[in-house]
Order: sequence, then C-alpha cells, then structure tokens
Amino acid sequence: MKKARKLVLLVACTLMIGVLAGCGAKFDASKYVQAQMDNSYKNDSSLVVELKYATEEEAQKVYEDEIDTLVDNFFLGVSVSDDVKSRYAEIFKDMLGKAKYTVNESEKQSDGSYTVAVEYQQLKLFQPTMDKLTENADKIDVSDLDGYFNMMADYMEEILAGDIEYGEAQKMDVHIEIVNKTYTLNNTDLQTLNNGLFDFSAVSGN
Repeated sequence: MKKARKLVLLVACTLMIGVLAGCGAKFDASKYVQAQMDNSYKNDSSLVVELKYATEEEAQKVYEDEIDTLVDNFFLGVSVSDDVKSRYAEIFKDMLGKAKYTVNESEKQSDGSYTVAVEYQQLKLFQPTMDKLTENADKIDVSDLDGYFNMMADYMEEILAGDIEYGEAQKMDVHIEIVNKTYTLNNTDLQTLNNGLFDFSAVSGN
C-alpha cells in the first residue's frame, strides 16, 4: 500500500489574473481576491468580467489551464491513459467547486500593497480516499496504474457526491503585491491557501 501511495504527487497551483496598478477606478482588494477565487475555484467569472479584469473567454481559459495543471501535476512521473486524466479533470472541477471560503476586509499597506483576510474550511477528500484504498489494499494491483487510479477515482467521486467533511474554520491574510506595476496575489500565500482548502498533504506526502 505504501508503494501505491507514493505513485501520487500533487502540487496545488492556482493561476491568477493580474490587474494594472494605478489605472482606472480605485482598486478594491477584497473584490479582486473574491473575483480571482470565484473564477479559479467555482468557475464563476461574473465578478472578473464585471470588474473588467478579463473577458469571459480569458477567464475561462485561466480556469481550464488550472485544471490542466492540476491533472499534469497529479500524474507527474506516472503514465496513465487519457481517459483516466479526463476523469480526474472532472473530479478536480467538482472538488474546486465545493471549496468553502469567505473573503473579508482588506487593508492597504504603506508600500501600496494590500492584505486581505480570508476565512476558509478544509475539504476532506484525499485522506478519506486513501483510507478507503488502505481498507481495500488486497484489491490493488500497483502494476495496473489505470486500474489503481480508477479505483481511487471511484472513492473520490463517492465522497464528493455524499456528505463532505470540512475542517474547522481557519483564517489567513492573503497579500496582494505590486509586481511590474501590476497587482498580483503572492504565490506563497496562494500555495498556503490551496493547502488549507484541500487536504493535499494526504497524497503529496508533505
């Protein structure tokens, strides 16, 4: 079973849309974070489009690229069929769509950057999936990668379709920096937030 677990490596990645600083209407940092998160997790580009950060087509491409990145990183170094990858793309869309978060107040810093308070709860998907795989270890053939990952997908779909467990509410400040005259979300904060929203550590080994 340990060998099977080592087959999985996931690096959470969220692709974000930059906004030119000092241009147009007053920048609303909380709305910026809300728009980015809604687009990346909920596939809801309405606020991104309303605030004119991107067109609906551009926002959709950001979302689709994110799903592709998640799938590529999940199967990094592992050879599975395109059908399996397509199945996981749909699972990840479902998973991201069930993210629980609330974007709260923002605070402007002396250097022109912002911090935005975000409250979230961790969706428990990978740990219960790994628990189910452990319970059924006698059915696993690690030489059949498609079979293994399809079994894993069965459990993930079952969990996502049922009463999902979430962790206790947590809070963090997300930093919006000015990079090349463009407002951008801090990459380290994004990684921390992703790891807080989903129990990736159950499969990444971190």
